[in-house]
Amino acid sequence: QMWADVTPTAAHELLSKPDVTVTNQSDKVTQLEKIATLDDEVRAALGESGAASLRADGVSAAALPLGFEWDVLAAAGYAPAEVLARAITLVSHADADVREGVGACGRCRGRGARGGASSARPQSRALPGQGAEVRGRA
Repeated sequence: QMWADVTPTAAHELLSKPDVTVTNQSDKVTQLEKIATLDDEVRAALGESGAASLRADGVSAAALPLGFEWDVLAAAGYAPAEVLARAITLVSHADADVREGVGACGRCRGRGARGGASSARPQSRALPGQGAEVRGRA
C-alpha cells in the first residue's frame, strides 16, 4: 500500500536515491528507465489512440479493460449505447464485489482487485444523458 498513491515520477525519484541498494546496478538502471516511461505509456494505452486501435481490432466496449474515460471511448467511435451498457455491467460487477468481496464476480476473478489496468481511484460521474450516477470508470 505504500506505493498505491505514488506517481511514476515520485517512484523514480525515491528509487533512484543512492541508499536504495540492489544486487545488480544495471538492473536498477534498466528498471528506472522503465519507470520513467511508464506514465506516458499507460496514458497512451488508455487514451483515444489506444481505444481507437482496440475499436479497429473489433474489441467491443464490454470487453475493454477498466480505465477508459467516457469521452475517450466516444472519440474512438464507441456508440453511447455501447458505453452505457458497459457502465451498467461494471456497476453490477461492483455490486457483486461489495456483496461478495472485491474481485468476487466472474468477470473480475483472477484479474486483480478491480479486474483491469487502472489503479486510479473510482470517481462518481453521471451517465451521458441520464440523471443516474455511476461510480468508477467506463
